[in-house]
Amino acid sequence: MLETLMNTKKILTTLFSSLLFVLTVSALTACTKPAPSHKKYRPLTTYQQHLRARVHRYGVKVIKQGDRLRVIIPTDRFFVLQTTKVKPNRSKALKAVANRVQIYATRFPHQPVRVWGYTDNILSRPARLKWTRQYAQIVASYLWHAGVAKNRLVIRGLGAAHPIASNRYPAGTALNRRVEMRIH
Repeated sequence: MLETLMNTKKILTTLFSSLLFVLTVSALTACTKPAPSHKKYRPLTTYQQHLRARVHRYGVKVIKQGDRLRVIIPTDRFFVLQTTKVKPNRSKALKAVANRVQIYATRFPHQPVRVWGYTDNILSRPARLKWTRQYAQIVASYLWHAGVAKNRLVIRGLGAAHPIASNRYPAGTALNRRVEMRIH
């Protein structure tokens, strides 16, 4: 009887986590839809659509907001957490993303390329800032090797600032662990 209850609890916990993940992703998707009419959002250009199509398979999101381009890289998929190691099968993907962003960045030569790292609220504040800065630096090094000038790169580790999902559940913490590249 006790074993049956434990199995039922595990099943319900898994279902609840899955449901929360779906709801969180749905909420995140709703946030990336066109804004109200008071903000002028331009549609993606052909190049931006091509960029989105090329990097989407790696779990990377490309979001166009006005004149801004945001590229969101989930750190869970690209890095061994709490290390500075890129996962073995993701180095090629980071190079592809960096090359695509570099091509886009050449169209706006006077705009900085911001590389900001974010995480969940699990670790201590100093540790969060340290790891997010290191992840941002790694992504920036891929951009630099792709041809983006160092003086254009603005690198920051922001820790748990600006969460895009709740940190109360694993699905939310996974969404908050990210590196964003922004070209304004």
